[in-house]
Formats: sequence, C-alpha cells, structure tokens
Amino acid sequence: IVKGKQAWLSVREILLNSSEEKLSEGEKKVLDEFQKQVSQVINTLEKLKREVNLSGFIDNLEKVLNKFRFFDSPGSPDDILGSIETTISELRHFAMLYSPDSISFADFVFYLRQMLQGFKGSDKKEDGVRVVPFELAAGLEPVELFFGGMIENDLPSRPPIDPILPEKVKKALGLPYLEYYLDRQKRHFQRLLNSSASDPYLSCPVADGEKIFLPSPFLDWEQGISPAVLNISTEEDVLLREGAFKRRDFSDVLWNGKLPSDINVKSALNKRFGPKAFFRVTDIDAYRKCPMRFYIEKFLGLEIQRPPEFEVEARLWGKLAHSTMEYLFRDGDVEPEDMGKKLFDGLEKSLREFPIGDFWAGVAREIFIKLLPALKEQEAEMRMQGFSPFIVEHPLKTEVDGLKRVSAKSRIDLRLKGKIDRVDIRTQSPEHRTQTKDKKQPDTVRLLDYKTGSADRDSLQLPLYISMWNKEHNELAEKAGFYSLKDGKIDWFPKRASMDEFLHSALQLAGELVEKMRKGVFKPAPFKDTECRYCAHSSLCKGVK
Repeated sequence: IVKGKQAWLSVREILLNSSEEKLSEGEKKVLDEFQKQVSQVINTLEKLKREVNLSGFIDNLEKVLNKFRFFDSPGSPDDILGSIETTISELRHFAMLYSPDSISFADFVFYLRQMLQGFKGSDKKEDGVRVVPFELAAGLEPVELFFGGMIENDLPSRPPIDPILPEKVKKALGLPYLEYYLDRQKRHFQRLLNSSASDPYLSCPVADGEKIFLPSPFLDWEQGISPAVLNISTEEDVLLREGAFKRRDFSDVLWNGKLPSDINVKSALNKRFGPKAFFRVTDIDAYRKCPMRFYIEKFLGLEIQRPPEFEVEARLWGKLAHSTMEYLFRDGDVEPEDMGKKLFDGLEKSLREFPIGDFWAGVAREIFIKLLPALKEQEAEMRMQGFSPFIVEHPLKTEVDGLKRVSAKSRIDLRLKGKIDRVDIRTQSPEHRTQTKDKKQPDTVRLLDYKTGSADRDSLQLPLYISMWNKEHNELAEKAGFYSLKDGKIDWFPKRASMDEFLHSALQLAGELVEKMRKGVFKPAPFKDTECRYCAHSSLCKGVK
C-alpha cells in the first residue's frame, strides 16, 4: 500500500529498504528508471495544478498528453484518439464561450469529467495497460494490478438515503439494503485482490490542497510501505539528554554579562564600538531587545545550528519579498491598477535570485496574488494624499547627536548607517507655491520599512532613520511607517507624540545604549520578558535576572 505523494516520491528508497533479498544491478537500474518516471509524472501534474483559468488548464493538459506521447501510442485505434482530440477541442470551445476569470483544479476536473461522460472505445490489442472502473476489474485476470484512489467515501461507497423505505423494511422484503450493499463491495474487493498473477499494489491519496482524505477501511495497513523513519541522534542531542538526566545546577557559573577589564578586551570594544565606529540601526535595536543575545550573535557571530525544516527561513523570505517590492518601484511610480504585471515580474526575478524550490515558489505566488488587492488599495490611498515612490533601497550613513540623561555630558556622537526600503515624496505644485509666502518651502517625504513579520512598536528603526534622513536631505520627513507585506497595511509613526518628542526620546535611548556597548555591558536584561520565549541562549542566563 502506497499512501500519498511523498511515499511515491521516495518509492525507490522504500523498496530498497524493505526488500529482504539483495537486488541485482539490473534490478536497481529498473527501479531507478521507475522512480524517475514517477517523479516526472508527479512534477508534471503539480505544474498543471498551478494554472488559474480553464483555457490554461486545457492547453497544459494537451501538452502533458503530448509529452507522454499519448497520441503516438502504438496500436491505439484511430477512432479513440480522434474522439479524445474532438473532446479536447469541444472543451476549448466551451472555455472560449464561458469561463470565469479563475477556476481551481477541482473545477477543471469537473468540466473534464462532464465532457468524457459516456466516452467509449475498444482496444484491438489485449496486451498493455488498461484503465477500468472498480466494478469491471475482477474478471480481467491481469498479470499486474494497481488500484488507486482508495479513500473512505469512495470505497466502500454508500447508496443515497431512501426517504421512503427504511433499511429494515428493505431487508424484510428481500430488497438490497445498506449492509448488503457494503458487504457486496467488500466481497468484490477481496475477489479483485486475488485476480492478478502478482501481489496487487494499492494506493490512496493523503490530501488535495487543504482537503484531507481518510483511507479506505478495506486497506490492511500491515502491508503498507512508507518512508523509513531514521532514529539517528546527533552528538548535541545526546549531550543535552545526558545533562537533563543529571539535573545539575549551573546558576553559580552562569555569565553575568560583564567583560573582564583587560587591555585586549578594551581594544576590541573600541574597534567595534568606539567613537569612529558606525553603528547599524538594526544592531542598536538588537542590543535594546537583549544585550547578551546581541553579544553572542552579533559580536561573537555565534548561533545555534538547528536541524533543517521544511520551511523557508524568515531571513530568506524577507529578502525575497524586499527584492520583489524594490523591483516594483525601482523605475519610479507605477499606477495602482498597473501594479500586477510588474509585481509578478519582480517576483519571478527574485525567485531566480533566491531559489526556494518549486513548492515554496508556488506558495510565494499565492501569497502575492492574495496580497495584491490590499497593496493596490494602500497605494491608491497614498496617491490620493499626494505621495508617490521617490527612492527605493536608499543607503544612509551619517552622524547625529545622541542625547543622554546624565547632566555632566548631555550629548554623545552617534555614527549611524542603515538602508531605507522606500521613500515616498510629495512635491508641491507651482500653483501651491505661488499661494504660499515662503517660496522655498521644502517638499516632504515619508519613509517606509517593509515587514514580512510582526512589527515592533518599540523599535528605534523609524525615528533613527528620520533623524538620519533629515540630517542629509532637504526634504523633511513627515512621518514613517512599517509597511506590512502580510495584510498590505501601513502602521504610521509617530502616533500621539509630536515628531520632536518622537525623535528626542529615540535619540536619548540610542545614546544610552551605545554608551553601554562601549563600556562592554552585555547583561542578560531583555527589554521584554517575551524576548526569552524563543531565545536559544536561555540556558546561559537562567537564574541571573
């Protein structure tokens, strides 16, 4: 029994691992070719499923049939091939007359089944592969038998509910009733299992999209084959398990975040955090969240090696989304109604630059298809307010004044660098300029930072970017916002506070954080307790706070 697509994609390894006898080289070559053909069929069908309209489904179906040389099959009667070509032509004509903007693969299968209803043909040759319904298979006596699609609702199938005669009355009158109907299918299935010369192969799908299938109760799972589960522990797993069993208390040897007063340590700190060093805005934010985690990951460059998972890494997904949005507006403004084509051109370019596999590429396309209406709405709103894209991926590197609460020295020089994802500008029309007394009134801009995850409302990114922009450019930043690529909305800042208060508090906090970095203070003191929830270094600081 082969259950699901993943089992078919690894059927070679499954058969090699489950075979009690050693296979010859010739048998292994046959198995390799079989696995290659199975993978080719599955990949072809997956590409077919990605179509969105009926005409596209029909064209790709014809390509699939030609790819597998269906119409060149030796010995196939011309009347059968001609009827199939006529049916495809009629279905294409139907798609031209009536077809919604987009349909699912299930809808396409429904249309195809309707067109093939009552389709008949005869094969003059008896040898080869024959596809027949369940009811007609038991009398064929084939050499090999493959039975697919064995799910609960189809095998056994149930008759429609009779609103007139109860099942007990049917049984008393000698009419077919539910138990008889189910038992008849079971006996027919048992006869079918013994009709082939070799042991039959049974298959059931696991799911179709989000729809989960239950296997047929007729299946005997002791005969099932599935990918081998490897119970191999890494050295790290063994050490962690041994340490857990010993239950030792390490609180007395845990690091408190203080560095030794050594000349080499001071030299390293001065090189990285001294007055001449430029700080990344994102690094200051990382230190704010947790000084110790910043020291381990950003200063020492250490990170926990996690086992690979079937998902796209958050950083890679962020790069993919940022690259797509950069492509969209890199040549200037694009009207909201024209965004679709250029957005997906940018996505395809980004997928070539950051390959993530066919499955996740399909997921990325689906995400942007669903996101596009919200993006159009948000972009149209900003155009109504007079703002349009001005610059994308704009680097900044400048020096600003950081404020301190210590009265003896109220300022600290902050050398900052970073990159603004997008800058929108509102230019004043000549008519507006003539109506104002100040003819040199500057244009205003808005700074945008794309986010594929959740935005941190306490982040210092936006106020520091505004301070850097205002220092280097004549156009004043009116406000800044996190542009969510999950729902297409923008969270604008500042909110209740004025712009001066917003920038003053951020520069004051940034100055204090930089001063602590220069002193080598890396205590396990997270900004919020929730920072520890997903931290991989909690074993280093547990019990210190």
